[in-house]
Amino acid sequence: MTFRAIPNDLSDDTPMSVGVLSSDTTTAVVGLPTAREVQVTFYVTVPAHTPVTDSVFIAGELNLLDPTLPAWDPGAVVLTQVDATHWTISFTAVEETIVQYKYTLGSWDFVEKSDTCAELANRMLTVTYGESGTQAVNTAVWGARRRGSVVV
Repeated sequence: MTFRAIPNDLSDDTPMSVGVLSSDTTTAVVGLPTAREVQVTFYVTVPAHTPVTDSVFIAGELNLLDPTLPAWDPGAVVLTQVDATHWTISFTAVEETIVQYKYTLGSWDFVEKSDTCAELANRMLTVTYGESGTQAVNTAVWGARRRGSVVV
C-alpha cells in the first residue's frame, strides 16, 4: 500500500513527504492500493483439421501486458503447442488492464474467423486478480480463412 499525505488546507501547495506524518495535526494520510500483478494464461483450442505444421499466434495490445511485446503484430508472439489441438501462452499483467486481441496463424490473411468464415470483432480481456492472482482465458474452437483446400 502506498501512502500519500493530504493537507486539510488545500490552498497550501507545499510538497509533503509520502507516508510521513508531520507534527501538524491538520495533515491526513490516505492509503492508496498498489496495483497487483496477475498471471494471465490463454488456452486455445483449434479445429482438429488445423495443419500440424501451423503455429498459433496472439496479436493485439500485448504491449499493455508487457511493454517489450509488439502491438498488433500477427506473427510475432507464438503460443506453445500442448497437443494437436491445444495451445497456450502466459503473461504477467497489472490488474484492471484492458486488452484487445485476436488469434492468427501468423498473418492477417489467416486471422481467426467465425464458423461461417465471417470477420470477428476483437476479443476483449480485463485483467482480474480474483482470489489467487491467476486468470485463465479459455477460447473455444475457431476457424480461419481457407488455406488451399483445408480450412485452418
